[in-house]
Amino acid sequence: MNCLTETYNGEGTLFLAGLIKNELVCTGAMTNEGNGECRLQRMSVKKEFRGQGIASMMVRQLEECAKAAGYRKVVLETNIAWDSAVNLYKRCRYKEYKLEDEMIHLSKEI
Repeated sequence: MNCLTETYNGEGTLFLAGLIKNELVCTGAMTNEGNGECRLQRMSVKKEFRGQGIASMMVRQLEECAKAAGYRKVVLETNIAWDSAVNLYKRCRYKEYKLEDEMIHLSKEI
């Protein structure tokens, strides 16, 4: 928990946790990249809750918070082999801008 509070308590940062009946089912975060950009990270959905649209809801919530905070662009990266993650971000209209080793980098204007 100390890492969470140390990492996500700065200006322009946010860490969200999604609960269903008081059970932690998803997380997501954003950090300030400067120049009107933020980075989406720490996206996770508990295995038994996947495929229900929870990750898409978390992405939308983070984007809304980013826009309210004055960000104009969201960037992220994920492992290219994680098809479900790559497909999620592409469904959310993120566009690939770089491939690097096993990582795909995506971005979206908000």
